[in-house]
Formats: sequence, C-alpha cells, structure tokens
Amino acid sequence: MTRIGKFGKTHGVNGEINLLLDIDVDFDECNFILSSVDGLFVPFEIDSVRYRGDYVVLVSFCRMNDKDLHSLVNQDAFVDDCYVIESDEDELSPAFYVGYTLVDSQGKKLGVVDDYDDSTANILFSVDGHLVPTAALEVHNLITESKTIVCSIPEGLLDL
Repeated sequence: MTRIGKFGKTHGVNGEINLLLDIDVDFDECNFILSSVDGLFVPFEIDSVRYRGDYVVLVSFCRMNDKDLHSLVNQDAFVDDCYVIESDEDELSPAFYVGYTLVDSQGKKLGVVDDYDDSTANILFSVDGHLVPTAALEVHNLITESKTIVCSIPEGLLDL
C-alpha cells in the first residue's frame, strides 16, 4: 500500500469528503481507499470522485453518510501500489506543505501553512488565516524533519 494523502473536511451535504493528494492516483481503475480505523486498515468503496484542483478530490463512498465521514477527517489515505501513477516531475503538491511552519532567515516564526487554494494558476497558502501567493515566497531552505520552510515574504503581506 502507498499513502496518497490525507482526508480533509467533509464537503456539502451529499456525503463527500476532501482528499488532499500528495501523489497522482488512477481513480478510473481504483475501487477502494484504505484508512486506519482503530489501528487496522479498513477499505472504503469509492462511489464517485470529482477533481477540485490538481491536488484535491471530492470523494463519496458507498454506504457512508455525512456523519460516517467525520471519522475520516485528518486521517491518512492509502491505495494499493498498482493505482499510483508514477510521475517524472520533481514537484510536490501544495498539500505536502500543510503543517509546515514558515520562518524568516533570522528564525522568526511567520506562521503555519494550514490550508491552500489551487483552484487557479496562482496557488495560495493559507498562513494562520492570511492568503499568501506561493509566487511571493522566496524559499531559502526546506527542512522536512522539522516541517520548516525558511523563506522571505514581502514586507506587510501577512498584515493584510
């Protein structure tokens, strides 16, 4: 099995949940997504999948209602390795950076990436409730062990 991402919030009232993808998956062939429930991997049968950007899909599962979906929020999602689409790109999805702390070159904490919006060509990070265009970030270092991005942000951007 391969971890493909993490479930986000439920969406609407029609039994859908956001799935924040870290890698590409062939949902045309994949029938089940697995998640850990009480320490055991449980398969959830896919009813439908709708893309909501490059790295977010809205998933509905057979025999699950809105109330059932709440147990999946913030849980990791997995599929069988054969459904993972290999990519030649070296680029990470915006979902990868959720939970990373932005700090300036002096080590001052600027905020935490708590969400993102990739519905347009200008990807935005939500940093403690402020929208920050990723194009405005000048990244100096990415430290995966501590989930830290050392960067420069135009002055005043986080004050808007």
